[in-house]
Amino acid sequence: MVASGALISPEYRTLVVLDPVGDAFRHVRELGLEASVWRVGKMDGFDALGTADLALYVWDGEPDWTKPSLIAVRTPTIVMLSSYTASAALEALRCGLWGCIPTTLTPAALRRALAGALAGQPAFSREVLGTWLRARSLHVADPRLTARQREIIALITEGATDKKIAASLGISVATVEKHVGHILDRLRVPNRAAAVAVAAAGACSVAGRIALLHRY
Repeated sequence: MVASGALISPEYRTLVVLDPVGDAFRHVRELGLEASVWRVGKMDGFDALGTADLALYVWDGEPDWTKPSLIAVRTPTIVMLSSYTASAALEALRCGLWGCIPTTLTPAALRRALAGALAGQPAFSREVLGTWLRARSLHVADPRLTARQREIIALITEGATDKKIAASLGISVATVEKHVGHILDRLRVPNRAAAVAVAAAGACSVAGRIALLHRY
């Protein structure tokens, strides 16, 4: 069964909420997103709707990653969990999903997460992205950055200050500042926030490729 939240308009992106109960869908409808919001109650309903710009998969209880991973093959997918943990969010990243959020988010935080995802920004916490980037930094090489620069961008993603980065890596603050300048130049971004956004999108892209390789 497919229930429409708004008529699809070419001016809007399309967000599909896969929500068997419908409570999360109602909350999303009230956020005032610039998107056509649709609800499906089960997996075959999503198949009937066609390609969307973003999928929100609502899961109550311990997550089963198989279904959202299948959706993520063709549509950026965020999973909303009632049993959210950082380890669950890391698993979502490994499965190639575009985000993992708790059902307890405030309306304002949920709106930011979904609006950002519709604009191409992954919906993972800074801590989760930083942990994943640090774990992969020596194995997944962005050709624009050195191994040291990938370590630094991972720490920036976690919210670390230059002083904390210097202490973590055993280098001076001046060296950290120099590396940060090179990172901004190489990624062609104006500031650290933009660098984090680029790194986050890259992390999700790489995670998606890894998930596909493991699946097939």
